[in-house]
Amino acid sequence: MKLKKHSFFSILSHPLFFALLITGIFYISHGYRYAMDDQLIEIPFLKMAIDPELYPRDDYVQTKHAHYLTFFYKSLGRIVLTEHIKPVYALLFFVSRLLMFFWMYKFWLLITKKRVLSLFCVLGFMVVLRSEMFLYRTFSHAEFALAPMFAGLYYFFKSRYRTASIILGVTMNIHLVFALFPMFYLVTYLLLKLRHKFRVCLESIGLFTLFSLPVVIFYLRSKTGTSAGLGPEEFAEFFKLIRHYAPYFFFFGRLPLSEAFSSFFQGLISLKFIIFLITLYGTSLLISKEFRSQPKFHVMGVIIFLSLVLQFWASYIHPNLTVLCLLLNRQIGILSFILIGIYISGCWKALGERQNLLLGVVMGFAMLTFTNKDFSSIGFLILLLPIWIFTGVVQVNKEGVSSSMPAEALRGWGLKYYIRVWPKLCLCVLFSTGIIIWGLIKMCQLVHANPFQSPLFVLVSWLMLLSAFVYYFVPQGAKVMILRIMLLIPLCVFLSGYTGRHIKDMRRARTPIELIHKDVEVLGKHIRTHTEKDALFLFPEIPYNTFRLHAQRSLVFSEADTGTFALDIASIKDYLVKLEHLGSFKFNAPRASYKQAVMRAIRDYNVDYIVFFRGEAPKPTKTLSLVYISDLFALYKLNRK
Repeated sequence: MKLKKHSFFSILSHPLFFALLITGIFYISHGYRYAMDDQLIEIPFLKMAIDPELYPRDDYVQTKHAHYLTFFYKSLGRIVLTEHIKPVYALLFFVSRLLMFFWMYKFWLLITKKRVLSLFCVLGFMVVLRSEMFLYRTFSHAEFALAPMFAGLYYFFKSRYRTASIILGVTMNIHLVFALFPMFYLVTYLLLKLRHKFRVCLESIGLFTLFSLPVVIFYLRSKTGTSAGLGPEEFAEFFKLIRHYAPYFFFFGRLPLSEAFSSFFQGLISLKFIIFLITLYGTSLLISKEFRSQPKFHVMGVIIFLSLVLQFWASYIHPNLTVLCLLLNRQIGILSFILIGIYISGCWKALGERQNLLLGVVMGFAMLTFTNKDFSSIGFLILLLPIWIFTGVVQVNKEGVSSSMPAEALRGWGLKYYIRVWPKLCLCVLFSTGIIIWGLIKMCQLVHANPFQSPLFVLVSWLMLLSAFVYYFVPQGAKVMILRIMLLIPLCVFLSGYTGRHIKDMRRARTPIELIHKDVEVLGKHIRTHTEKDALFLFPEIPYNTFRLHAQRSLVFSEADTGTFALDIASIKDYLVKLEHLGSFKFNAPRASYKQAVMRAIRDYNVDYIVFFRGEAPKPTKTLSLVYISDLFALYKLNRK
């Protein structure tokens, strides 16, 4: 059987090939980690779905599992075993990342119609204007929901609204928030097109509701309380706890409103990222005709900025748990994905039409500032405006500012400019040197090493300098390619930085907290095989407590259990009481409060086992017998008879 002609190149041009390429780059530059972040909470849910006899006396796992708005763990628990979770999670992480990058690439291919440019847009989101919540190195149901979320956005922009609604409706059963965001954009857009799209709007809402019905019914049946059960003082105290332990829910993180706006300049610093997004949004309007002419982008932009206002209101002005649980600020990641792609595609087109080396160098230099998302990037975007006008990307005429890319820049004012080769060449070398210096600084920040030792960075530096000279001595057709290399340079800088940091993390010696977690894993293996499934444990507080995950036993309390704020009021009050009673059971706590927490755990909470740090372990008694010692911990059993 003969292969079709050019079949090999057809494979290389397929979106799945580009998705595999991006996924490979992500693995090399970021990697994957197990037993971190959300997995500490969610893997116990999966283990409980596999074996319902686990965690019978763990109030947090039992209550949270009963109210957790996802069918992912219940479904996965029917087809995997407990010992298979680690390899299954690694496989699902790869699949979810591959599909997410596939739909990201498809989205930009739909917008730009250019394969290499679409690749640049996705890589730009990964390393330049990155959103950490979409690029975690761990796997959970949230990561599994990102691919269908971007698939929903793709079909929304493709104007296949019913298909998008079905995909997002199914996604609701995996992760509620990531399905609601794009669905709200879709419905709002169709309502604005009410005269022509009313029937389509109703059908889309109906399909979304139909396919999301299981999780909606589950939510209505499991909802057991509201914030009305807390008094004003308790409610304020609990909001402080949420701000401390889960700052990503709040507009200004751990900062209270009084500190965020303690002065005018402090207020500007607190709002710097929002100001940067607004500035980049305005820049996108100037340099991209496609962005200006596509109303779907603007519907999304307006909704996202209004959502941030609502999140601010619910966080500080009138605290509201329901609005806080919607995680409206996560839409910043979606907006970042849109704006960096628009900026890169706008630069790509401008460089192709203008063929100006100064423009290419400056636009590439600007991308190196975006990672800061602060006033340096804001100032650089503002300073770029006269350069865009100078090179003809933005035309200034008597009617105002436009971006139609006229044949002659500034024609409306009758101005002409003539710049000879050598002044242009000097400017290019100057800006190239500036890029190198800036890139070296960023490299130091990312890799924490001497960047001059990086062969890739030497190559990139020489590439920039040589392109500045070669630009004037190559055929006209090659100029555009050299110019567009300028957009690749920042991506290479940051990819090499993240890769270097990832390799350095893999080679470095274990930190103290990592050694503690390794010992918890050893301790957990012993507990799984030598203790009863219904035993209740008291474990000292450590960052990223992995005890539940490794030991598969009930834990009386952990300070990280602030996820109860999304549950019923009884769980919230129980958390506050346990924090007061047991919160002092931690390393180097005052001896009196440490002993008091242990006595309360024995007397009031009927724990069966207590784990002490080995250096603080008491002498065995008839009531408290030592049953196991690891490198860092000592396990004691209570003998109540």
